Amino acid sequence: MMINIDWASWGEIVHLRRRRKKLTQQHLGELAGCGATTIGDIERGTSRPAYSIVIAVCTALNIAPPAHATVEA
Repeated sequence: MMINIDWASWGEIVHLRRRRKKLTQQHLGELAGCGATTIGDIERGTSRPAYSIVIAVCTALNIAPPAHATVEA
């Protein structure tokens, strides 16, 4: 399964929201069930996480999943 997302733009949104909520990458990772390294990679747009991680990060930050995300089999 492949997810089509503008990773750089989504990473910037994650970074801004995380900072606004005053969370560390470590704490967001704990809330989302992944590591701080994964959060850092997401924020830099260098990670292509599984859809379940995308949803977990969005849930932890209380944001909607990217509207432009599509899943391909």
